[in-house]
Amino acid sequence: MGNRAHVIFADQSGAISPAVYIHWNGGPESVYAFLRILGERGGFGVDVSYMAARFAGIVAEFFGPEDCQSLGVVNGPKSIDAKQLQSFDHGDNGIYVVRSAGDSFTVDRWRRLGRMKDEDAKEERARAENDPKHLQICRRLGVSIAQVA
Repeated sequence: MGNRAHVIFADQSGAISPAVYIHWNGGPESVYAFLRILGERGGFGVDVSYMAARFAGIVAEFFGPEDCQSLGVVNGPKSIDAKQLQSFDHGDNGIYVVRSAGDSFTVDRWRRLGRMKDEDAKEERARAENDPKHLQICRRLGVSIAQVA
């Protein structure tokens, strides 16, 4: 079945990106690593469509040419609410709505048609960023251990 998730970028003006579909590596330990690398490469603070494209490029780089069937880009939702996000939730890891604020980002997590509480999402992110898989992805894509720690 996979370890599926959709990642959607949004900004303060209400703009919403296309949705990046990840079939494998959609768990928080992977998605937060990909987002960290996006930040390291200056991928935040630009148009949401560009953020989505750069994010998809990082995921494709990780998968390599042999496994890019595990990555897709589809039209994003019209708005960020439970009804619009329903078709993007395949159950596994749900939806990551990434909001850029200059060089940094926040993530709203949606699973099973509901938004995760902020404190639960923060705990999930902290656990993910200390996960060995997260560190392995960062190293593999060129983020040094000193930058990750």
